[in-house]
Amino acid sequence: MQDLYISFGIFFVLCLVLESLWPRIKGYMGEAVVKMELSSLDKDKYSIINNLVLENLSGNTYSTQIDHLVISTYGVFSIETKNYKGLIYGSEYSKKWIQNIHGNKNEFMNPILQNYAHIKAVKSILRKYYPNMRYFSIVAFSPDAKVKVKTNDSVICKMSQVSRNVKKLSDKEILNPNDLKNIVELIEENKLNISNGEHVRNVVSRQL
Repeated sequence: MQDLYISFGIFFVLCLVLESLWPRIKGYMGEAVVKMELSSLDKDKYSIINNLVLENLSGNTYSTQIDHLVISTYGVFSIETKNYKGLIYGSEYSKKWIQNIHGNKNEFMNPILQNYAHIKAVKSILRKYYPNMRYFSIVAFSPDAKVKVKTNDSVICKMSQVSRNVKKLSDKEILNPNDLKNIVELIEENKLNISNGEHVRNVVSRQL
């Protein structure tokens, strides 16, 4: 009987741990799907940096974390991944969006604004060397999300449609392969070598 209580206690603790970690696990799963999707792009024209943390010079947090940065001969693509389901609605420039799952509503930060912060961080690195760089914002949701948001300056799509939209936006080549290599090196030189956990703590501490 004592062994049964111990087993039940262990199971209960594991359930609590899994519940607390599940949002982060879902996030990692979504990022893995997009990472695989982006791997189909032409490697001579597109370089991909995943899970990139940069200093956030223009925002109210010390760092900004970019899920996927695609550096190409056509410009720079910042991709924010949201592995959310349900009805998603809000406006392009509102601070918060709402997720509605069977009447249960939860607010979350507008991913388009998150992406603008990411692009600003990249611009601060490249502005001196590439003042005419083109920047593109893409927000990718899971197939279980129904997004009701109209946009003008950003693309919202399903995770499986990311590479298709990158190619669609790649309408004008502005860089050569040597530029591509130089930009990747600039980004790598300026990235912050901190963990995702430390980045999250930075964000939370600024919100308190």
